[in-house]
Amino acid sequence: MRILVNFQDTNGWTVHCLAEDCQTCISPLLDVASLETLRRLLRRAGTDEDEMQHFEHCIRTWGKGSVWIDNVTEEGAHFLGVHQTVPEQIR
Repeated sequence: MRILVNFQDTNGWTVHCLAEDCQTCISPLLDVASLETLRRLLRRAGTDEDEMQHFEHCIRTWGKGSVWIDNVTEEGAHFLGVHQTVPEQIR
């Protein structure tokens, strides 16, 4: 499953995930304690090195952004709160 992970700094980090259509929210809004925790979460979820470089650029430039995870791991989906069933019309 391919997902888009949105993140922003709100005196702590908030994260939520969208389906590949970039409209369907497939996770709750999550609070992440620190930037380092967010980095670890993205890596464990299956974010590749190019997307991690994009993540670092977004952090430095805007303090928020999005990264694609092409093959989210089962563990990553669990940690991100991703719903296991994605609506049929966007598969």
